[in-house]
Amino acid sequence: MAIIEAAFIWAAFIGILAIVNPLSTAIVFLSLTGRDSDEKRRKMAKRAVIISAGVLIFFMVSGNLIFDTFSITIEAFKIAGGLLIARLGFRMLDASSKEQSEEEQRESKKKDDISIMPLAVPLLSGPGAITTSLVWMSQAPGINEKLALLTIPLVIATISYIALVNAKVLQKAFGTGGINLLEKFMGLIVIVMGIQFIINGLVDLNVINLIL
Repeated sequence: MAIIEAAFIWAAFIGILAIVNPLSTAIVFLSLTGRDSDEKRRKMAKRAVIISAGVLIFFMVSGNLIFDTFSITIEAFKIAGGLLIARLGFRMLDASSKEQSEEEQRESKKKDDISIMPLAVPLLSGPGAITTSLVWMSQAPGINEKLALLTIPLVIATISYIALVNAKVLQKAFGTGGINLLEKFMGLIVIVMGIQFIINGLVDLNVINLIL
C-alpha cells in the first residue's frame, strides 16, 4: 500500500510541477524585473510563491464544496479538466505557455510589484495548475493521500522560489534553446496526463466498458 501511495503522490507532484513550470516562469520574471534590485526581486518572489501555494491549497481543500455548489460530478470534472490540461500541453509543445503579449509585458513593467499579478496568478497558479490540483485531489484514494497532496504546493513553491531568485543563473546555464526543449518535454507530460484524466473519467462512468 505504501508503494502505491508513494507512486500516486509522485505522479501528482510531477504533473502539477510540469504545469507550473518554474524554469519558464523564472525567465518571464527576469524579463519583467530586470531593472529591479536583487533584494526587491527576492521579496516579490517570496510573496508570489506563498500566494500561489495558498491558491492551490485553497482549491484543493474546497474542491468538494465547489462540486456540490455547482452540481458538478467528479467524473465530469475529470473529463473537462483533462481536456483543458491536454490543450495546455499542446500549447506548451507549440510555443511557450508563459509568453505574454507586448501590451501585457508593458503593463507588467509599469507595476511596482508584480508578485500577485501576473506572477502568483496566473503564472504560478493559473487555471491549468488549479484544475490539475483539483483533479488529483478528487482521485486520491484515501485521507493519507489527500493530506500528502496538500504538501505538494508547498514543495513546488520552494522550487519556484529557488528558480525565481536564480533566474539569471538559470538563463545562462540552460540558454534559450535548453529552456524551450524542457518546455516541450513538460508539454508532452502534460498532454499524456490530460488524456489519462479523460480516460479515468470515462472509466468511472463505465463509458469505455460499454464500448468494449
